[in-house]
Amino acid sequence: NCLEVYKGELYAAGKFNEINGIKGVNNIARWDGTTWRKVGTGIQGSLPEVYSMEVYNNELYVGGRFLDAGGITAYNIARWNGMEWSSVGLGTNSNVIKLLSDTLRNILYVSGDFDAVNNSIISRKIAIWNGQNWTTMSENKLFGSSVVAMEMYHGYLYAGGYKFSDTCFARRVYRDWE
Repeated sequence: NCLEVYKGELYAAGKFNEINGIKGVNNIARWDGTTWRKVGTGIQGSLPEVYSMEVYNNELYVGGRFLDAGGITAYNIARWNGMEWSSVGLGTNSNVIKLLSDTLRNILYVSGDFDAVNNSIISRKIAIWNGQNWTTMSENKLFGSSVVAMEMYHGYLYAGGYKFSDTCFARRVYRDWE
């Protein structure tokens, strides 16, 4: 599903348990140019899958559908520092589909199918992680179903996804509403 370079190694993640004969990688592995290796004990949970990875504050963030990263409880989002996994607050209440680092503001945008982050903050499919705390975007009333794409352009966040319109989906793209 996704690839990311972190600390000189290529990380591959998705839905797989074996890569190049190495078993038990649990949905994420790293390539050093010669050998594939496990990333701790990987990403696990009920039907686990990784959808997105992003480097933020010198850590590799992983988002998807999972409950556990390296034996640590992590609801749909986790971070890897090169040695061990950590949770990202209390995570999200549903899938994380896209991660995007904003280097100008030093924040991580997180989007997907979720309605809340940190078990209590209403977020409406997109939220912000500042390295220590979760916040929501002001005026975030635009998406009803999921945010599946994000990109920075000329200092603004552009987000795309789906919103219910009566009984059909309408593709939507919005510019930063902060």
